[in-house]
Amino acid sequence: LIIGASMVGMTLATLLTKHGIPCIAVEKHASTAIHPRAAYFHPRTMQIYNELGLYDSMVRESAKHYDQHASIVDVDYLAGKVQNVWLSNVNEGIENLSPTMRLFLTQQMFEPILREKATADGADIRFSTEMISFQPDSSGVSVLLRSTETGEKTLVRCQYMIACDGSRSGVRDSLGFKMEGHGLLS
Repeated sequence: LIIGASMVGMTLATLLTKHGIPCIAVEKHASTAIHPRAAYFHPRTMQIYNELGLYDSMVRESAKHYDQHASIVDVDYLAGKVQNVWLSNVNEGIENLSPTMRLFLTQQMFEPILREKATADGADIRFSTEMISFQPDSSGVSVLLRSTETGEKTLVRCQYMIACDGSRSGVRDSLGFKMEGHGLLS
């Protein structure tokens, strides 16, 4: 059972199903991301998505909206004069290091592609479902889930429960692990 079916949770679900491991991923929100959030994928991440068969569809979706070989520049103001070019092409030379390139694709554009792949491969993705409580024991975890739409509760018994519920993790809080570092930056 994966708690959190955003980008990380659905990626994990897709990886597990690829290896024949059945899984359920639950997400308290009604659907995939509606805001841009994460947007820049590094080559190693793209290699993993390539292994899952998602690379080409991600590149196509990205190309509809962004220049994949854009530069990183310093300007005096948003529409102002370029002060310095730090990197003229973010993918320059990458072909010698990786079979995949860096990619700019926002989370709300990527998650529907990922959701389609995860469910097509057999992952059970349940949106509008939140974890209420969990109780681990020596042979697994009992987890109480609740539909945020109907209020219906379901008890799930699983071998493992994995927290992919973000920086404000309810699972982490329930286990008493404190967040260290700067926390939410933006």
